[in-house]
Amino acid sequence: MVCYGWQKIGIAQIEMIGAKKLIEGRGGEIIQALKGIKKEMDLDYVFQNTIELEEAKNFFVAQEVETQKLLEKVLSVRFDGVIAERSG
Repeated sequence: MVCYGWQKIGIAQIEMIGAKKLIEGRGGEIIQALKGIKKEMDLDYVFQNTIELEEAKNFFVAQEVETQKLLEKVLSVRFDGVIAERSG
């Protein structure tokens, strides 16, 4: 958990090969897990950062519009549904 001012932000992070396949195949489970983490830890925002080691990409998963807007602003990404992708 990261505190930014009065906001509490939860970040789940995975580094792996096959990130896109995992997210596409188990996106619903990821969202449910993030919801549970947010509630349990009383967070304002929660998202998952999945690092694709083979292709040097990050995949961000966030369901809530407020979290997506925050990540779009801070990380210069665009969400398509609940997933944003960034190279590098």
